[in-house]
Amino acid sequence: MALHLTGCQTTQQYQKYTYTKHQIVSKSIVPDSAILRIVQPYKIKIESELNIVIGSITNELKKELPDNTLGYLVAESIMHHTSRRNIACDFAIVNTGTLRIPNISFGPITKKTIFELLPFDNRIVTLQLTDSLVTLLLNHAANAGGWAVGGASYGIDTVNSIATNIKINGKNLEKNKIYTLAVSDYLAQGGDQLNFLKVLPSKDSGGLVRDAIIEYITMKSPITITKNQRVYYDTK
Repeated sequence: MALHLTGCQTTQQYQKYTYTKHQIVSKSIVPDSAILRIVQPYKIKIESELNIVIGSITNELKKELPDNTLGYLVAESIMHHTSRRNIACDFAIVNTGTLRIPNISFGPITKKTIFELLPFDNRIVTLQLTDSLVTLLLNHAANAGGWAVGGASYGIDTVNSIATNIKINGKNLEKNKIYTLAVSDYLAQGGDQLNFLKVLPSKDSGGLVRDAIIEYITMKSPITITKNQRVYYDTK
């Protein structure tokens, strides 16, 4: 007896679809008055709280590289936060991308401005870094144009885009020493391409970066932060 096997072949056809985005705008849509009555008291309360003056600054702070006075404000606020809570901290770093406004004008400053500066609820955490990891971190910062720091300083080799003359608390890096970094949980979790940080244990400091700024300004007002070449171009 001969056994014959017959194969089955399925022919597949693909249909191409084209999508068009339509934005529906109509001036005839009227807000629900009942919902507005519910929301309005909360809106008024939130606006009144955000418009509270928390202090003042004596000079305009700008997000500009590499001597970023707006970034220095955030870094100093983080350092102040850890110091008041007796949390060990050698230095802090702030990535430029986290700053969402270009400047803060001199004069009175409100909570609203700080919320505009940092709209995200990033927390302050601390990490333990070896001297080689500190160098790796600041090389990354230098390659990004220079991130603001507190408790530290470094130059930027404009040819090789690496950090030079790194100092923590005014002293050169010590080989095999462990340094404590205070930073946002966003960066600690590997944000802004800092993948080498997310493998390190971190400790929550108990506060938001934004709240630390509000606290710092409230307690230290009037605030003066000038360009001091904490981060600078090293042309030597």
